[in-house]
Amino acid sequence: MNLILRILLLLVAAALIATGLGFAFAPTRAALDFSVTATALAGLGTLRADLGGLFLTAGAFTFAGLRAGQSRVLAVPAVLIGSILALRLLHLVLDGSSAGALRATGAEVVFILLLVAGYRRLRPSGA
Repeated sequence: MNLILRILLLLVAAALIATGLGFAFAPTRAALDFSVTATALAGLGTLRADLGGLFLTAGAFTFAGLRAGQSRVLAVPAVLIGSILALRLLHLVLDGSSAGALRATGAEVVFILLLVAGYRRLRPSGA
């Protein structure tokens, strides 16, 4: 079971890092997948830095948490994605739902469940 969980978390890390790299190096293309647009040059910076940085950080900490004895590090991406999920739920309440919002919500829930499972199950014995 732990091997399967590690593989799933590795896929989560890869998806987060790929998304972050997409925002860093192809922000207008990545933005289309997230239904956002940069309306000025500073907006490109926001896509690259804020969104790219968020996803790269979450992915890097997910990857780091897969090292032996380091599962506590998985708390970092769990909190980051948990914050995103909380505000996504606020969006659904205030603005209504869309296929994209529901798809993103589903992904966030799955990522959090995997991260929390990794945090709990991959801990060294006695920790």
